[in-house]
Amino acid sequence: LTLSLALTLTQLKPKPRPGEIDKNVVTPWLGELRRSGASFTSGYATAPQCSPSRAGLLSGRNQNSFGLWRNGEDCGHGPSTLPPDVMTIAEHVKPLGYVTGMSGKWHLGSLTDPKKVPGARGFDWYYAGEINQYYGNFRSGSPGRVPDFHMADHRNRIDVTADMAEKFMDHNAEVPWFFFWAPYGPHHPMLEDDDPHLKDFSITPYPFYTAAENEARRKGLAMVKLIDMRFGGLVTRLRYHHLEESTLIIFSSDNGAPLGLTPPLPTPTPNPAPTPNPNP
Repeated sequence: LTLSLALTLTQLKPKPRPGEIDKNVVTPWLGELRRSGASFTSGYATAPQCSPSRAGLLSGRNQNSFGLWRNGEDCGHGPSTLPPDVMTIAEHVKPLGYVTGMSGKWHLGSLTDPKKVPGARGFDWYYAGEINQYYGNFRSGSPGRVPDFHMADHRNRIDVTADMAEKFMDHNAEVPWFFFWAPYGPHHPMLEDDDPHLKDFSITPYPFYTAAENEARRKGLAMVKLIDMRFGGLVTRLRYHHLEESTLIIFSSDNGAPLGLTPPLPTPTPNPAPTPNPNP
């Protein structure tokens, strides 16, 4: 029996009930995962920001111990860069015969520096990027890996990176593998106004939210629904290849994320007029 490893890192904040994120959105695949698996109810992200928490997760170490304690911190190798002497999960499992891959948000080194891309940190296959711009060594339409490239793709990033995760699974179904899917969501910027996943998606607005806040919430929940749907697609690929029972699936969050809203400034209160002194 060979064990495949699938790690999904989103920016969903965990909720206490199985499959329940919000009453306006149904997440059947995440609910099934939680009901049929183990929930780490006292497991927490190791930092409230992206780079340090994913550095801790991918290395299995306390990121403060090697200096990457906040976004943008330079611990000797560039801002938000995982030090080369700190091994990733991919670097640990490759010598054991695993084919390794990732798609999505990297945020642990410059994607324009060949020494800092995922391909230099243990990932045989990678397709990394955040918004519209991607760097990688495999792509749709190619039978396998290709020389490193940079390309634009203006579809939403959840769909783009999930497509590449499915391609990796299809190509490597016959060998032990480890794959890291980091879909970069829900996170600002949210889905574009014309995104098909927003069509006909409505929510019950909060009466205490502004219109802008309710719209940001609607887009965020649509992204949650999309993550659940595409995660379900990955599980379906595992079932198609008869790999579900031999695959360890880990679904985690790196920290949660803001909606990108700027709170209104308080209205200044004018100073009251001075009270005349009755006894000048």
